[in-house]
Amino acid sequence: MRGAGPGERAREAREAVAECRAAYEALNRFTASYRQLVLGVGSSADGRRLRRALEDSGRRGFELSLGLRNQLLAELTEPGGRQEEEVKMELERIWVLCLSALEIFLQDLGRAHDLSQLFPLPSLAPETQLVNTGVTSFGPKGWSLRRPSGKASERARELPEELAQWGQRLEEMLVEMETKVNVPVWSVEATVDSPGAEEPSLEGSAGRSPRGCCARAPLRLQSHCIVA
Repeated sequence: MRGAGPGERAREAREAVAECRAAYEALNRFTASYRQLVLGVGSSADGRRLRRALEDSGRRGFELSLGLRNQLLAELTEPGGRQEEEVKMELERIWVLCLSALEIFLQDLGRAHDLSQLFPLPSLAPETQLVNTGVTSFGPKGWSLRRPSGKASERARELPEELAQWGQRLEEMLVEMETKVNVPVWSVEATVDSPGAEEPSLEGSAGRSPRGCCARAPLRLQSHCIVA
């Protein structure tokens, strides 16, 4: 890239920004889907399949995070400051968005770790339900209490331990990223990516009727509704 002309360098810089933006969008979609998985822990949808999905998704999320981190570090820490001002601002904006997505992912990893400890799977049997009192009926013989085997209890602890490891590695990555690149959050300007989007004027918003829940709200509350 050093021997290329200005036009070639600008094209490669735009391609690098597009790759970083695509990687961030993939990470953002992943964090949303991972949160849905975490919300199922301890519910009626919980089971071996969900715990396996949490394990596989935690590994995939760390790989996505590491790939985006490497891309952004390569662009923002390159010596010489070859980026144009517009390209640098866009990279810094993606950097801040990446840090925010990683913090959300780290919070969900911690939540999945805590919930997995609160609601351990009782056994390896696929038909076993998460909510199990341990009471088994034998007709006229009454009932007996059954305790899970040591093997089942050991397997139930593997997922929380692995989630804790992913969380620790992700936290170390966040600290490293904040140390190597100093981009204050307040210095990054938010932008609108959708083409043709424009801010509504006061005249247009005044004559437009509210939608959704605002249409059913009293007039004195419509001005305070945040989804109008």
